[in-house]
Amino acid sequence: MTYVQDSKKAIAPITATSRLNSDYKNLMKDPIPYIVAEPLASNILECHYVITGPPDSPSAGGYYHGKLVFPKKFPFKPPSVYMITPNGRFKVLTKLCLSMSDYHPESWNPTWSVGTILTGLLSFMLENTSTQGSIETLVGTKRRYAVDTHQFNLCDQVFVELFPDIAKKSREIISSHSEESNSKTLNSVGEGTTTVDAMSDIPNQLEKFKILDGLPEPNNISKKKENAIKKLLADFENIQHNSLDNFSAVPNETNVMIWNAVIFGPQDSLYEDGVFKLTLTFCDEYPYIPPQVQFTSKIFHPNIFSDGKVCPEILQNSWTPAIEVASILTTIRSILFNPSVRYEANLKASEMFQNKFEDYKKEVENCVEESWTNEDSVD
Repeated sequence: MTYVQDSKKAIAPITATSRLNSDYKNLMKDPIPYIVAEPLASNILECHYVITGPPDSPSAGGYYHGKLVFPKKFPFKPPSVYMITPNGRFKVLTKLCLSMSDYHPESWNPTWSVGTILTGLLSFMLENTSTQGSIETLVGTKRRYAVDTHQFNLCDQVFVELFPDIAKKSREIISSHSEESNSKTLNSVGEGTTTVDAMSDIPNQLEKFKILDGLPEPNNISKKKENAIKKLLADFENIQHNSLDNFSAVPNETNVMIWNAVIFGPQDSLYEDGVFKLTLTFCDEYPYIPPQVQFTSKIFHPNIFSDGKVCPEILQNSWTPAIEVASILTTIRSILFNPSVRYEANLKASEMFQNKFEDYKKEVENCVEESWTNEDSVD
Protein backbone atom coordinates (compact mmCIF):
# COMPACT_ATOMS: atom_id res chain seq x y z
CA MET A 1 0.00 0.00 0.00
CA THR A 2 1.29 3.46 -0.89
CA TYR A 3 1.31 6.23 1.70
CA VAL A 4 1.76 9.97 1.35
CA GLN A 5 3.05 12.37 3.97
CA ASP A 6 4.34 15.90 4.13
CA SER A 7 5.80 17.94 6.99
CA LYS A 8 2.38 18.90 8.37
CA LYS A 9 0.12 15.95 7.62
CA ALA A 10 -0.11 12.58 9.33
CA ILE A 11 0.44 9.48 7.22
CA ALA A 12 -2.65 8.44 5.24
CA PRO A 13 -3.11 6.00 2.34
CA ILE A 14 -3.09 7.69 -1.04
CA THR A 15 -6.49 6.23 -1.91
CA ALA A 16 -8.15 7.72 1.17
CA THR A 17 -6.29 11.02 0.74
CA SER A 18 -7.29 11.36 -2.90
CA ARG A 19 -10.92 10.52 -2.23
CA LEU A 20 -11.21 12.87 0.78
CA ASN A 21 -9.57 15.73 -1.10
CA SER A 22 -12.12 15.21 -3.85
CA ASP A 23 -14.99 15.20 -1.35
CA TYR A 24 -13.80 18.41 0.32
CA LYS A 25 -13.45 20.16 -3.05
CA ASN A 26 -16.97 19.11 -3.99
CA LEU A 27 -18.30 20.53 -0.72
CA MET A 28 -16.66 23.86 -1.51
CA LYS A 29 -17.93 23.83 -5.08
CA ASP A 30 -21.48 22.74 -4.23
CA PRO A 31 -22.16 23.62 -0.59
CA ILE A 32 -24.81 21.64 1.28
CA PRO A 33 -27.40 23.77 3.11
CA TYR A 34 -26.70 24.05 6.86
CA ILE A 35 -23.43 22.06 6.63
CA VAL A 36 -19.73 23.00 6.40
CA ALA A 37 -16.73 20.70 6.84
CA GLU A 38 -12.96 21.07 7.15
CA PRO A 39 -10.23 18.46 7.73
CA LEU A 40 -7.53 18.93 10.33
CA ALA A 41 -4.38 20.39 8.77
CA SER A 42 -2.38 17.71 10.57
CA ASN A 43 -4.62 14.77 9.68
CA ILE A 44 -6.87 14.60 6.63
CA LEU A 45 -8.56 11.51 8.10
CA GLU A 46 -10.19 13.66 10.79
CA CYS A 47 -12.89 15.85 9.32
CA HIS A 48 -14.61 18.45 11.51
CA TYR A 49 -18.05 19.74 10.61
CA VAL A 50 -20.55 22.34 11.76
CA ILE A 51 -24.28 21.84 11.31
CA THR A 52 -26.44 24.95 11.55
CA GLY A 53 -29.80 24.22 13.12
CA PRO A 54 -32.43 24.68 10.36
CA PRO A 55 -35.22 27.24 10.87
CA ASP A 56 -38.44 25.90 12.41
CA SER A 57 -36.50 23.12 14.16
CA PRO A 58 -35.76 22.92 17.92
CA SER A 59 -32.09 23.41 17.00
CA ALA A 60 -32.70 26.62 15.03
CA GLY A 61 -29.91 29.15 15.38
CA GLY A 62 -27.44 26.72 16.95
CA TYR A 63 -24.03 25.74 15.57
CA TYR A 64 -23.29 22.06 16.19
CA HIS A 65 -19.63 21.05 15.94
CA GLY A 66 -18.59 17.44 15.49
CA LYS A 67 -16.12 15.24 13.69
CA LEU A 68 -15.84 12.28 11.32
CA VAL A 69 -12.87 9.99 11.89
CA PHE A 70 -12.08 8.03 8.74
CA PRO A 71 -10.23 4.70 8.67
CA LYS A 72 -7.16 4.28 6.51
CA LYS A 73 -9.19 1.98 4.28
CA PHE A 74 -11.73 4.67 3.39
CA PRO A 75 -13.74 4.72 1.10
CA PHE A 76 -14.00 0.95 1.49
CA LYS A 77 -14.78 1.20 5.20
CA PRO A 78 -17.04 3.77 6.95
CA PRO A 79 -16.00 6.49 9.44
CA SER A 80 -16.81 6.97 13.11
CA VAL A 81 -19.23 9.84 13.71
CA TYR A 82 -19.09 12.10 16.78
CA MET A 83 -20.90 15.18 18.04
CA ILE A 84 -18.84 17.57 20.17
CA THR A 85 -21.27 20.41 20.93
CA PRO A 86 -23.99 19.61 23.52
CA ASN A 87 -27.23 19.46 21.56
CA GLY A 88 -30.00 17.52 23.31
CA ARG A 89 -30.20 14.90 20.55
CA PHE A 90 -26.89 13.01 20.74
CA LYS A 91 -24.38 12.25 23.45
CA VAL A 92 -21.17 14.22 23.04
CA LEU A 93 -17.82 12.64 22.20
CA THR A 94 -19.55 9.29 21.78
CA LYS A 95 -19.63 7.12 18.65
CA LEU A 96 -23.03 7.50 17.02
CA CYS A 97 -24.85 4.55 15.53
CA LEU A 98 -25.89 5.51 12.00
CA SER A 99 -26.36 3.47 8.86
CA MET A 100 -23.42 5.38 7.39
CA SER A 101 -21.09 4.95 10.37
CA ASP A 102 -18.72 2.19 11.45
CA TYR A 103 -21.53 0.77 13.61
CA HIS A 104 -22.95 -0.75 10.40
CA PRO A 105 -20.08 -1.68 8.07
CA GLU A 106 -22.36 -4.22 6.42
CA SER A 107 -24.54 -1.43 4.99
CA TRP A 108 -21.69 0.85 3.95
CA ASN A 109 -21.54 1.98 0.32
CA PRO A 110 -18.09 3.15 -0.92
CA THR A 111 -19.74 5.72 -3.18
CA TRP A 112 -21.01 7.67 -0.15
CA SER A 113 -19.10 10.89 0.31
CA VAL A 114 -18.41 13.25 3.21
CA GLY A 115 -21.39 15.29 2.04
CA THR A 116 -23.63 12.22 1.94
CA ILE A 117 -22.66 11.24 5.50
CA LEU A 118 -23.26 14.72 6.92
CA THR A 119 -26.57 15.08 5.08
CA GLY A 120 -27.69 11.81 6.65
CA LEU A 121 -26.51 12.99 10.07
CA LEU A 122 -28.50 16.23 9.78
CA SER A 123 -31.61 14.33 8.73
CA PHE A 124 -31.26 11.94 11.67
CA MET A 125 -30.61 14.83 14.06
CA LEU A 126 -34.01 16.29 13.21
CA GLU A 127 -35.80 12.99 13.90
CA ASN A 128 -36.72 11.42 17.22
CA THR A 129 -35.63 7.88 16.33
CA SER A 130 -33.65 6.27 19.14
CA THR A 131 -30.24 4.72 18.49
CA GLN A 132 -26.93 4.05 20.20
CA GLY A 133 -25.57 7.44 21.26
CA SER A 134 -28.89 9.31 21.06
CA ILE A 135 -30.69 10.93 24.00
CA GLU A 136 -34.23 12.18 24.60
CA THR A 137 -34.86 15.76 25.76
CA LEU A 138 -37.72 18.23 25.60
CA VAL A 139 -38.03 20.72 22.75
CA GLY A 140 -37.38 23.56 25.20
CA THR A 141 -34.13 21.90 26.28
CA LYS A 142 -32.95 21.60 22.68
CA ARG A 143 -33.72 25.29 22.15
CA ARG A 144 -31.67 26.21 25.22
CA TYR A 145 -28.80 24.08 23.92
CA ALA A 146 -29.06 25.95 20.60
CA VAL A 147 -28.51 29.26 22.37
CA ASP A 148 -25.61 27.84 24.40
CA THR A 149 -23.78 26.42 21.36
CA HIS A 150 -22.15 29.77 20.65
CA GLN A 151 -20.40 30.06 24.00
CA PHE A 152 -19.50 26.39 24.12
CA ASN A 153 -17.90 26.32 20.66
CA LEU A 154 -15.81 29.42 21.31
CA CYS A 155 -14.11 27.51 24.15
CA ASP A 156 -12.89 24.95 21.58
CA GLN A 157 -9.67 26.07 19.89
CA VAL A 158 -10.10 23.57 17.05
CA PHE A 159 -13.52 25.01 16.24
CA VAL A 160 -12.23 28.59 16.33
CA GLU A 161 -9.28 27.78 14.05
CA LEU A 162 -11.18 25.68 11.50
CA PHE A 163 -14.33 27.80 11.33
CA PRO A 164 -13.31 31.46 11.93
CA ASP A 165 -16.32 32.89 10.08
CA ILE A 166 -18.77 30.89 12.18
CA ALA A 167 -16.84 31.80 15.34
CA LYS A 168 -17.18 35.45 14.35
CA LYS A 169 -20.94 35.04 13.90
CA SER A 170 -21.18 33.41 17.33
CA ARG A 171 -19.38 36.33 18.93
CA GLU A 172 -21.76 38.73 17.21
CA ILE A 173 -24.78 36.74 18.44
CA ILE A 174 -23.41 36.69 22.00
CA SER A 175 -22.75 40.43 21.83
CA SER A 176 -26.28 41.07 20.53
CA HIS A 177 -27.82 39.01 23.33
CA SER A 178 -25.69 40.88 25.86
CA GLU A 179 -26.90 44.25 24.58
CA GLU A 180 -30.52 43.10 24.80
CA SER A 181 -29.94 41.86 28.34
CA ASN A 182 -28.33 45.14 29.38
CA SER A 183 -31.25 47.08 27.88
CA LYS A 184 -33.74 45.03 29.88
CA THR A 185 -31.67 45.54 33.03
CA LEU A 186 -31.68 49.32 32.57
CA ASN A 187 -35.44 49.29 32.06
CA SER A 188 -35.97 47.31 35.25
CA VAL A 189 -33.91 49.57 37.56
CA GLY A 190 -35.95 50.59 40.57
CA GLU A 191 -38.16 47.51 40.57
CA GLY A 192 -36.36 46.12 43.65
CA THR A 193 -34.20 43.10 44.35
CA THR A 194 -34.53 39.90 46.31
CA THR A 195 -33.49 39.70 49.95
CA VAL A 196 -32.80 36.68 52.08
CA ASP A 197 -35.81 37.52 54.25
CA ALA A 198 -38.12 37.45 51.26
CA MET A 199 -37.08 33.88 50.47
CA SER A 200 -36.56 32.50 53.96
CA ASP A 201 -39.96 30.78 54.22
CA ILE A 202 -39.47 27.65 52.11
CA PRO A 203 -43.00 26.23 52.65
CA ASN A 204 -44.53 29.48 51.38
CA GLN A 205 -42.34 29.30 48.30
CA LEU A 206 -43.51 25.76 47.62
CA GLU A 207 -47.08 26.97 47.95
CA LYS A 208 -46.36 29.84 45.60
CA PHE A 209 -45.13 27.49 42.91
CA LYS A 210 -48.01 25.04 43.48
CA ILE A 211 -45.84 22.12 44.48
CA LEU A 212 -46.59 21.84 48.20
CA ASP A 213 -49.63 19.56 47.98
CA GLY A 214 -48.77 17.25 45.11
CA LEU A 215 -48.78 17.72 41.37
CA PRO A 216 -48.92 21.20 39.83
CA GLU A 217 -51.78 22.39 37.70
CA PRO A 218 -51.35 20.77 34.24
CA ASN A 219 -51.27 24.03 32.30
CA ASN A 220 -49.13 25.88 34.79
CA ILE A 221 -45.95 23.93 35.51
CA SER A 222 -44.38 20.72 34.21
CA LYS A 223 -43.28 17.81 36.37
CA LYS A 224 -39.65 18.44 35.44
CA LYS A 225 -39.89 22.10 36.39
CA GLU A 226 -41.60 21.12 39.62
CA ASN A 227 -38.64 18.89 40.50
CA ALA A 228 -36.17 21.59 39.49
CA ILE A 229 -37.89 24.12 41.75
CA LYS A 230 -37.91 21.68 44.66
CA LYS A 231 -34.19 21.05 44.20
CA LEU A 232 -33.40 24.75 43.98
CA LEU A 233 -35.37 25.57 47.12
CA ALA A 234 -33.61 22.72 48.93
CA ASP A 235 -30.27 24.13 47.74
CA PHE A 236 -31.26 27.54 49.08
CA GLU A 237 -32.27 26.08 52.42
CA ASN A 238 -28.85 24.40 52.68
CA ILE A 239 -27.12 27.70 51.96
CA GLN A 240 -29.12 29.40 54.70
CA HIS A 241 -28.29 26.70 57.22
CA ASN A 242 -24.55 26.86 56.54
CA SER A 243 -22.40 29.86 57.28
CA LEU A 244 -20.68 30.79 54.03
CA ASP A 245 -18.10 33.58 53.95
CA ASN A 246 -17.00 33.25 50.32
CA PHE A 247 -20.24 34.06 48.54
CA SER A 248 -23.95 34.76 49.00
CA ALA A 249 -26.86 33.71 46.80
CA VAL A 250 -30.64 34.03 46.71
CA PRO A 251 -33.33 33.12 44.16
CA ASN A 252 -35.11 35.92 42.36
CA GLU A 253 -38.23 37.00 44.20
CA THR A 254 -40.54 36.28 41.25
CA ASN A 255 -38.64 33.46 39.52
CA VAL A 256 -36.82 30.80 41.51
CA MET A 257 -35.13 29.60 38.28
CA ILE A 258 -32.97 32.74 38.30
CA TRP A 259 -30.55 33.40 41.16
CA ASN A 260 -28.65 36.52 42.15
CA ALA A 261 -25.26 35.91 43.74
CA VAL A 262 -22.16 37.68 44.96
CA ILE A 263 -18.69 36.10 45.00
CA PHE A 264 -15.95 37.62 47.14
CA GLY A 265 -12.52 37.50 45.52
CA PRO A 266 -10.34 34.69 46.92
CA GLN A 267 -7.62 35.66 49.40
CA ASP A 268 -4.08 35.70 47.94
CA SER A 269 -5.44 35.90 44.40
CA LEU A 270 -5.44 38.84 41.98
CA TYR A 271 -9.18 39.13 42.62
CA GLU A 272 -8.79 39.49 46.40
CA ASP A 273 -11.10 42.15 47.91
CA GLY A 274 -13.30 42.14 44.80
CA VAL A 275 -17.08 41.93 45.21
CA PHE A 276 -18.44 40.38 42.03
CA LYS A 277 -22.14 40.10 41.23
CA LEU A 278 -23.46 37.34 38.96
CA THR A 279 -26.64 35.54 37.95
CA LEU A 280 -27.37 31.84 37.58
CA THR A 281 -30.13 30.87 35.14
CA PHE A 282 -31.49 27.35 35.56
CA CYS A 283 -33.56 25.31 33.09
CA ASP A 284 -36.33 22.80 33.76
CA GLU A 285 -33.78 19.96 33.43
CA TYR A 286 -31.86 21.02 36.56
CA PRO A 287 -30.11 19.27 38.33
CA TYR A 288 -29.31 17.13 35.28
CA ILE A 289 -28.11 20.14 33.31
CA PRO A 290 -25.99 22.91 34.85
CA PRO A 291 -27.11 26.54 34.85
CA GLN A 292 -25.85 29.36 32.69
CA VAL A 293 -23.63 31.57 34.85
CA GLN A 294 -23.00 35.21 34.00
CA PHE A 295 -21.13 37.92 35.88
CA THR A 296 -22.94 41.25 35.86
CA SER A 297 -19.98 43.00 37.45
CA LYS A 298 -17.14 43.77 35.07
CA ILE A 299 -14.54 41.00 35.17
CA PHE A 300 -11.42 40.21 33.14
CA HIS A 301 -10.59 36.49 33.10
CA PRO A 302 -9.45 33.85 30.56
CA ASN A 303 -12.45 31.58 31.27
CA ILE A 304 -15.11 34.30 31.25
CA PHE A 305 -16.43 35.89 28.07
CA SER A 306 -16.29 39.67 27.70
CA ASP A 307 -20.06 39.79 28.36
CA GLY A 308 -19.54 38.07 31.73
CA LYS A 309 -20.74 34.58 30.80
CA VAL A 310 -18.64 31.76 32.22
CA CYS A 311 -17.32 29.21 29.73
CA PRO A 312 -19.90 26.36 29.91
CA GLU A 313 -17.23 23.65 29.99
CA ILE A 314 -16.12 24.83 33.43
CA LEU A 315 -19.27 23.23 34.85
CA GLN A 316 -20.24 20.75 32.15
CA ASN A 317 -17.10 18.62 32.21
CA SER A 318 -17.48 17.65 35.86
CA TRP A 319 -21.24 17.98 36.22
CA THR A 320 -23.35 15.49 38.20
CA PRO A 321 -26.96 15.85 39.44
CA ALA A 322 -25.66 15.77 43.02
CA ILE A 323 -24.02 19.18 42.65
CA GLU A 324 -25.75 22.03 44.53
CA VAL A 325 -25.79 25.78 43.98
CA ALA A 326 -23.17 26.23 46.71
CA SER A 327 -20.86 23.84 44.86
CA ILE A 328 -21.42 25.72 41.61
CA LEU A 329 -20.38 29.00 43.20
CA THR A 330 -17.40 27.34 44.85
CA THR A 331 -16.28 26.10 41.42
CA ILE A 332 -16.70 29.53 39.84
CA ARG A 333 -14.78 31.14 42.70
CA SER A 334 -11.97 28.61 42.29
CA ILE A 335 -11.24 29.71 38.72
CA LEU A 336 -10.68 33.25 40.00
CA PHE A 337 -7.83 31.82 42.04
CA ASN A 338 -6.61 29.44 39.36
CA PRO A 339 -7.59 30.28 35.74
CA SER A 340 -7.53 27.38 33.29
CA VAL A 341 -5.79 27.91 29.95
CA ARG A 342 -7.68 24.86 28.68
CA TYR A 343 -11.01 26.69 28.51
CA GLU A 344 -10.34 29.95 26.73
CA ALA A 345 -13.34 32.24 26.56
CA ASN A 346 -11.68 35.67 26.55
CA LEU A 347 -8.74 35.28 24.16
CA LYS A 348 -7.25 38.65 25.10
CA ALA A 349 -7.30 37.81 28.80
CA SER A 350 -5.84 34.35 28.12
CA GLU A 351 -3.00 35.73 26.01
CA MET A 352 -2.17 38.38 28.61
CA PHE A 353 -2.39 35.86 31.47
CA GLN A 354 0.16 33.60 29.76
CA ASN A 355 2.48 36.11 28.11
CA LYS A 356 1.93 39.59 29.60
CA PHE A 357 1.13 38.90 33.21
CA GLU A 358 1.81 42.42 34.51
CA ASP A 359 -0.66 43.86 32.00
CA TYR A 360 -3.15 41.17 32.97
CA LYS A 361 -2.67 42.04 36.63
CA LYS A 362 -3.48 45.70 35.97
CA GLU A 363 -6.69 44.78 34.11
CA VAL A 364 -7.81 42.61 37.02
CA GLU A 365 -6.96 45.33 39.57
CA ASN A 366 -9.18 47.75 37.64
CA CYS A 367 -12.04 45.23 37.78
CA VAL A 368 -11.59 44.77 41.52
CA GLU A 369 -11.75 48.53 42.10
CA GLU A 370 -14.79 48.90 39.86
CA SER A 371 -16.56 46.09 41.74
CA TRP A 372 -16.63 48.31 44.85
CA THR A 373 -18.48 51.16 43.16
CA ASN A 374 -20.32 49.48 40.27
CA GLU A 375 -24.07 50.14 40.59
CA ASP A 376 -24.77 46.57 39.52
CA SER A 377 -22.84 45.17 42.51
CA VAL A 378 -24.69 43.92 45.57
CA ASP A 379 -23.78 45.67 48.79
